[in-house]
Amino acid sequence: VVHDFLPKHNAGTEIYTYNLAKGLQQNYDVHLLFCEARHEQARYTVRQGAYNGLPFTEVVHNYEWENFEETYHDPRMEEIFVDVLDAFEPDLVHFQHLHYFSFNFIPLAKKRGVPVVYTLHEFMLMCARGGQLLREDMEICEFPEAERCADCIRGEQLGEDYGVRSSRQVRNRVADLLPQNLKKAFEGYAGPRVPAMLDEESRELYSAAAARRLTFIRERITDVDLFISPSAFLRQKFIDSGMIRPEQIVHSDNGFNLTPFVGFQHQPSETLRFGFVGTIAEYKGVNILIEAMNDIRADNVELQIWGDMDTFAAYKARLIPLVKNPATKIMGRFDNNRIAEVLSQIDVLIVPSLWFENSPLTIHEAWLAKVPLVVSDRGGMAELVEDGIGGFHFKLGDSADLRKKLMRFVQDRTLVRKLGDAPGIVKPIAENVEEMSKRYQSLIDGVRR
Repeated sequence: VVHDFLPKHNAGTEIYTYNLAKGLQQNYDVHLLFCEARHEQARYTVRQGAYNGLPFTEVVHNYEWENFEETYHDPRMEEIFVDVLDAFEPDLVHFQHLHYFSFNFIPLAKKRGVPVVYTLHEFMLMCARGGQLLREDMEICEFPEAERCADCIRGEQLGEDYGVRSSRQVRNRVADLLPQNLKKAFEGYAGPRVPAMLDEESRELYSAAAARRLTFIRERITDVDLFISPSAFLRQKFIDSGMIRPEQIVHSDNGFNLTPFVGFQHQPSETLRFGFVGTIAEYKGVNILIEAMNDIRADNVELQIWGDMDTFAAYKARLIPLVKNPATKIMGRFDNNRIAEVLSQIDVLIVPSLWFENSPLTIHEAWLAKVPLVVSDRGGMAELVEDGIGGFHFKLGDSADLRKKLMRFVQDRTLVRKLGDAPGIVKPIAENVEEMSKRYQSLIDGVRR
């Protein structure tokens, strides 16, 4: 079970899910369940199909919820899940992501008497705002706090059981509290969010809603037989939060498809080519990288930004005017099967994410291409890249510190090969499939006993 899937969604979780499923298909019957946005179709429309030989059930979601509770507990989605369980009769259910679905899927699977495995790709179990523990102002939350979570969900409809039909009622109360000089600007506000300022009553309501979500999820995940965390950092974070017991969760990195890098050759160039590859979104810190590059005016140095600029249109509108250095090039979207070609044109890869990345696909791909990295100094990024060995760390969110690290390559270009020749270890997907199969069998045997 995964929230999105190929070919429309081409990020790390989707790519990993595909590679794992294809590998498992050699010895198992595998069925995928995922969501898709198809705005010409009604929500909850179900479609059966196959993607490169993988049978699937697709459910139309269209990013719609009736209220906040439906973001984590959706009875209609649960009915569809039960239908899939009835039709496929699985011996085991593996959750990769439950965004757009319902966390009640976990006990529904468990009631069938089958083991439940859950791979954690971020902090969705803790955080209702994209699972990134990152507030709207890009401040990191170390752990969820219901009162602070209220700010992040303040644009959601709460439902009548909270005494508030929608965030619009909260918006009207907030408008009354604004200073006179801000009221006029607020009158034109038509977006889905309300300002961070919540009156005491509204904050209590939203805090209660956030707390209810956390309690609901904590209760459901007790039915998970095995959690898998691709990074030690993320594993420890969940243990420290008290949500997952140490014996319930193992650290095991994802497997990767090495095929695109067979016979890989780097394209030489006299230009030092910095690069970003990934989702063009604020939480990825692309603006931090652009700002750092703006202050680098050396000859034969460029920055390539690879990724879809249109996914987050508002961020794109803010990002483009930030580019002051003509050596910064917007390369645009590419198919992931061209990743080796893209990395062959990059000398140093930058991962400037503003949140606790887990085990980024792009870091492993850089290792396969022997491309050194400059990464934010928190989370799975700092865990994977040893500072001064396979690249450098810079202070998360600090464009000036990032510039200093980039300038080290400008001033000493031998660092590119020196650091690139010390890549981390990449687990082949075949090895991951084998170890996953053993975990599955052990869990299935345990249930049968």
